[in-house]
Amino acid sequence: MFKKSLAIFAIAAASFFALAAPADAVTPYPPAGPCATVSGTAAPGATLAVAFSDGCFAPDEQYDVTVTGAGTVMLDGVATASMRKAATSSGGGALQVTLPQDATGSYVVAAVGVASQRSCSLTLDVVSSHPAVVTPTAATTPVLASTGYDVPMPALLSAGGLILIGAAIALAMARRARSGANRSR
Repeated sequence: MFKKSLAIFAIAAASFFALAAPADAVTPYPPAGPCATVSGTAAPGATLAVAFSDGCFAPDEQYDVTVTGAGTVMLDGVATASMRKAATSSGGGALQVTLPQDATGSYVVAAVGVASQRSCSLTLDVVSSHPAVVTPTAATTPVLASTGYDVPMPALLSAGGLILIGAAIALAMARRARSGANRSR
């Protein structure tokens, strides 16, 4: 009986200490400063040179570029709103964006690395009578999801203590029942 009780206690203690720990991973450093620069003025019909900074994507990886806004834009001379390109050996890239002749409002150029999921986006604000305002955003890297408990340690220790107390009461009741059964014979 003592061996069974000891085994139950060991299993309860092991399950208490076998709590999931959060997973951590090293995230790659994004490039310092803006992830992309634009040469040219964002005006109707204008062609702009977009340069993605080195390290914006993984070296030599494919990345998808998407432009959203009114009308049909041209990417590298092709009338399309999205295109797949290859990053340089240093993780940079380049793109020619031609705005439509009737361009108005804002156009968002977003690029995402296919394998690394590193992303970069910038907004082109088209104003016909004033120079365009270009707002690059910082590069982002994927973040690993938290997979551990967010329960405070005192609550976990209290729960473990209650489990051990319950196991001790169950053992005491089993011993008492067994000793009563032995006396009645």
